[in-house]
Amino acid sequence: MMAYTAKYYSNLSLISHYGRKRTDLQIGAPLYTNCSYCHQNASTAFPFVNIDLKNLENHTQRAINPSCINSSCHNAGRIHETALAKPSVDHTLCTKCHGDKSKHNGTVECYKCHGNATSKIHPILYLTSDGTFSTSNASAGDCLTCHQTDKMDWIVDNIPKVAQPLHHSEVNTGQRWGDYWNNSLSACIYCHSDTKHKAIALGRPANWRGDNIVGSSVNDSYWCAGCHYADEHNYENMVNEFSASSLNIPPEITNGTYAPNVTGFYEHVCANWSDALCRECHGKFVTSYGVTELMHDVSDGSCSNCHYDFTYMNNTRHAPTKYVNSTMFNASVHGPSSGIGCVDCHTTSNHPYPEHYWKWCECCHAVQSNPVDDTDRHNITSDVQNNMVDGVSVLGIIDCKTCHNATSYESAKTNFALCRWCHTYPDKVYE
Repeated sequence: MMAYTAKYYSNLSLISHYGRKRTDLQIGAPLYTNCSYCHQNASTAFPFVNIDLKNLENHTQRAINPSCINSSCHNAGRIHETALAKPSVDHTLCTKCHGDKSKHNGTVECYKCHGNATSKIHPILYLTSDGTFSTSNASAGDCLTCHQTDKMDWIVDNIPKVAQPLHHSEVNTGQRWGDYWNNSLSACIYCHSDTKHKAIALGRPANWRGDNIVGSSVNDSYWCAGCHYADEHNYENMVNEFSASSLNIPPEITNGTYAPNVTGFYEHVCANWSDALCRECHGKFVTSYGVTELMHDVSDGSCSNCHYDFTYMNNTRHAPTKYVNSTMFNASVHGPSSGIGCVDCHTTSNHPYPEHYWKWCECCHAVQSNPVDDTDRHNITSDVQNNMVDGVSVLGIIDCKTCHNATSYESAKTNFALCRWCHTYPDKVYE
């Protein structure tokens, strides 16, 4: 046996007789232990109590990964000690690197959408549009994944749901009165902005909500007016929010600056500007009185949308007498061939009616030189479009004082409340 010489005999050499210098277990600058040697090595001979730790993937597949001993990660304790730092995976940990992100709506932890509802972040995952998880964000989920389907109900409780398809301005999908959005997702972004990683998921409307409460009854709210009525007290805040993002301002429903200048626009004359009143004409698709349902399921406010639908008028509005048979109406003298629209005769959008809910026959057809004493009320014309009063077609007149003496009109209202106090029907004879 070879005798040991002083050159090779030492306390340091004896304990590592079968060892070697493991430079392969050190990486980085400054050097640190190469955790991946064991934890990303499918052929390693080292046993693992938890086999999931054998093929541990990088934190992310999309960017430069932080080192294992990053100050937010495993930065304390020896590599195989129980004291090895293992931080809790929560919002606080995530924002150490992703400081511009917040819990969605201030409640949903990051790992719910990025960890398959576990606290594992090796690797970080992305919720996809089909409700599964992937290391790639190529098909990442969006607002619709959670809020229009039940794909994520198993992972997050009480997710607010909106209509599928979205019906807010369903005619021409957000293009009817201007260029606002062209699909359901862009509608979400237009109204709320991208709030996936925002503490206030409501987004833009939070800046003009006023006293309105999310999820309240329409009987207690004025959300619609905040976007569509220029005299609503938070309206300017809404305009500023959309302007700041270089977006078109929502259409204003009276004659304000942002009223649409397109065919078919109807200038609203309303008794009030509550969501409850808006629901009367724009809530055909909803059966509840919740404002969330109404906002995301707004129906076309055209007369025919409701009045041509007997089931709706009979079962929902409980007004079967207001049903209009479209076939018969289209064949009538006031049908589409006449060039006259519903609102030419039915002059307001209110239900129930205010004073002049509809015009009487003579309002359009009588050629009267003196409408006060009705001496020539039976001089009639069929050419109503060219029946003018002071250069204005009778079809465009909704103010009684255009034809009737203003002083007498105001006196009648003061003494008898409404014209209909006396004029219940146009030809009723009073003794």
